[in-house]
Amino acid sequence: MNIVIWILIGTYFLLALILRIPGNPHKNIILENTLPKDKLDEPKVTALRKAYKNNLLKIAGALSVLTLPLLFVSYDSIVMASFSLLLVVSIGALYGCEIFYIHKMRQLLIEQDWLLQVAPVLVDTKLTVEKNKKLVPVAWLIGSLLIAGAVLAFSFFQFGSSTISWTLLGTFVLLWGVFAAGYYATTRIPVRALTDDQETNRQYNNLTKHAWSFMMVMLSYLFIPTLLIPFVTLVKSAWLSSVLMVGFLLLLLAGSLFTFYLTFRLRKKQDVLLEETTSYRYNGEDQYWKYGMYINPDDSRLMVPDRLGMNLSINLGKRSGKIISVITLVSVLVILIGTTFPLFLFDFGENQLHYTLTDDQVTLNAPLTKASSIPFVEMESVELLEDLPNTRIRINGMATDDYLTGIFKVENKRAVLYVDRSSKPILKITTQDEDYYYTNKDEAETQQLYQALQNDLGKSH
Repeated sequence: MNIVIWILIGTYFLLALILRIPGNPHKNIILENTLPKDKLDEPKVTALRKAYKNNLLKIAGALSVLTLPLLFVSYDSIVMASFSLLLVVSIGALYGCEIFYIHKMRQLLIEQDWLLQVAPVLVDTKLTVEKNKKLVPVAWLIGSLLIAGAVLAFSFFQFGSSTISWTLLGTFVLLWGVFAAGYYATTRIPVRALTDDQETNRQYNNLTKHAWSFMMVMLSYLFIPTLLIPFVTLVKSAWLSSVLMVGFLLLLLAGSLFTFYLTFRLRKKQDVLLEETTSYRYNGEDQYWKYGMYINPDDSRLMVPDRLGMNLSINLGKRSGKIISVITLVSVLVILIGTTFPLFLFDFGENQLHYTLTDDQVTLNAPLTKASSIPFVEMESVELLEDLPNTRIRINGMATDDYLTGIFKVENKRAVLYVDRSSKPILKITTQDEDYYYTNKDEAETQQLYQALQNDLGKSH
């Protein structure tokens, strides 16, 4: 579980670095507040920005110190529960720091009488008509749709109407739907008259439309191939399976880095463009950006560009925006709890890795893992092992420092594991289609089951 702890510490600093971005000027906006252009480099503004950025890193450092003792905790359940709790605490603390300094910046504007007057609405009808002129053609999305269709067709041909096929279909609909919805949201971004110069407004709009539509299309090509991951388990070579899995993980990483690069480059280009104009127009949006979120019930848009120029934000003023946010929050909490609860059952439950022996079969059980009923007539052999084979790949299940449960690929063969890694020996049951590995927390119980299966195997054969 040490890797989980280092991931958590890395997450603290990653969040701190991301949240430092609002402390840099973008379209005259610093920490959700719009400043006069000639006040962006004022000493008080600079000091406030510096204090904000430094405090984010201090919070990340303090959380890291609190996390380090987990390296000496031997229970996976406690480590994972602490991971979930500290992740929530870190988000709350870092986000709370941002809210505090947004409020401080607002107070500074009021004290210094730097509040801007809202400019009259400026409408460029030609730009409004041609606002989507620089969009990447929607036909570019068809390619990723065809790739996904080919994968799904192969899945239904190979496995028929199985759980794998329908899971792939559902994943595709969700994944491709996200990118298609993102593309559609980009088309709906309205023209913004940020300056009195219509040419600058046109260039700014075109930059935004092109970058976001291009990103949605390219991400569909990068992430749709991950639908092939289930088929990696069909590859007989464990070495090739490992290489393919690493390839897919690198593809996901490349997609994430590509997203950040493209949005950061867009932000830089927008800033350079606006620095060349002296007629920046304030549209009065500060009142709708509260606590780092956009809340405007009078705005019909569900998705709006954020104030960083690097993302789309949900309008929490709309009912649908509230519903999506609640569903997202609940989903995250369910995932965190769902990954922790089974570990408490393993660590503190009584005999959670157990078996049931009848006259004609044995059934192996583990928390939140599908039970396996193995008839004696299907067993080819049973044996006791001191260690699991090293050539194994997890397909579906749990793999921690202490427990291995679920479906794996062991020595190029499908296997179902019910293993407490601190318990030896390990019982291996071999059948024609798949193998089973089992340990009881009580080593004597594992030995007893082995002897019983040896006797029953002799009778059935």
